[in-house]
Amino acid sequence: MNKIAYIRAGGQTGVDRAALDCAKKYSVPIIGWCPKGGWAEDYPVAPGLTGVYKELKETPLSDPAQRTCWNARDSHATLVILPVSSQNSYGTILTKEAAKSFNRPFLVVSKVDDIDTIILGRGGGSAEDLDAFNSEKVARTVFASPFPVISAVGHETDITICDLVADLRAPTPSAAAELAVPDLTAVKLYSENLSKKVSSYIEKTLEIAYTRLNAVKNLSLFKNPEAFVLKNEMYVDKLEEKICFSFEYLLNLKDKQFTGLALKIDALSPLKCLSRGYSVVYKGDKTITNINDVDIGDELKIRTNDGTILCNVTNKE
Repeated sequence: MNKIAYIRAGGQTGVDRAALDCAKKYSVPIIGWCPKGGWAEDYPVAPGLTGVYKELKETPLSDPAQRTCWNARDSHATLVILPVSSQNSYGTILTKEAAKSFNRPFLVVSKVDDIDTIILGRGGGSAEDLDAFNSEKVARTVFASPFPVISAVGHETDITICDLVADLRAPTPSAAAELAVPDLTAVKLYSENLSKKVSSYIEKTLEIAYTRLNAVKNLSLFKNPEAFVLKNEMYVDKLEEKICFSFEYLLNLKDKQFTGLALKIDALSPLKCLSRGYSVVYKGDKTITNINDVDIGDELKIRTNDGTILCNVTNKE
């Protein structure tokens, strides 16, 4: 059965104390080194942190660096949780160097965005051991998680509420790990198939391009350009003849139409009527169309085909 042996922390930061408080809540043993006198920024006077966390031991020196190194030395593994802004802080750098020097595994989680998948796992146990995974608070937290959650709690036959609200259920924690990462064989097979498809597509594309190129090369334009130019030159000459003929025909047609219209307009001209013996009588600028338009003594102008006659009215009949 997988079980946390203990939580080791110095209690200097909020993360440290959250780990210690959580461990105490769930009866997980806590141990750790803190500076001499239990010193912390908010506990500057002895007994300091040891008055709150009696399980902590004081280092011989009050320098927090000794506490950091000794905790890394005596730990099975080190987990550092910090914001991005603290990535290169003195405490983070010292912790990583200490873990490396003592050949201890360590993990730095710098921001929540680094998380791809959450595995909620625990080995088999009694019903009481699994009660935490049936609580409403934990279930709601799993359900509301913005990240995919794989539940791997207990044996395969054990069912918890977390299993029901998680995105995926795995029979064991190791199976959950396998589900969380792609299978290397499947990835290689997919990569090979994709490579074959790409190669096939490139070959077909090149084949089509070569076919089109050969078709263009076999055109008469490229095989015998002089003959192509001569043939099209003759075609242009014939086309020019057709255009000239059509243009001349159109001009003659329009000329005949214009002549016909001119004759019709001429036939309707008042002057044409005058040439046939008719005349137009004016009184001033007014055309006389009725005998009542003139009086005895009026001076009139008579327009004939070849001139104008001036006369006076002496009588009306």
